[in-house]
Amino acid sequence: MKICKQNRIFVINTELMETMTTLSDFHIKVTEETEEAKAFIKYLMTLSFIEVVKEPNEETKKAIEDAKKGKTTAVNDIKSFFNEIKEDAGI
Repeated sequence: MKICKQNRIFVINTELMETMTTLSDFHIKVTEETEEAKAFIKYLMTLSFIEVVKEPNEETKKAIEDAKKGKTTAVNDIKSFFNEIKEDAGI
């Protein structure tokens, strides 16, 4: 079983439970940042048959793809880098 820790959406349909038990891998995502949700994730991580898989969010995935395609910005120093970020953000 794999759990995507960053994308926290937990969806289990009781009608699918029988089908899910035959799968070797499936994702559990928890949508709420409540103490109960955090405790649930913490509990799952204590189980020996659970493997936590960190998966980047959509914005990070796009940034990775852009970088692979060469869509990057060259800067000469850290000050230039932050100035470029501020410009992009309209600050």
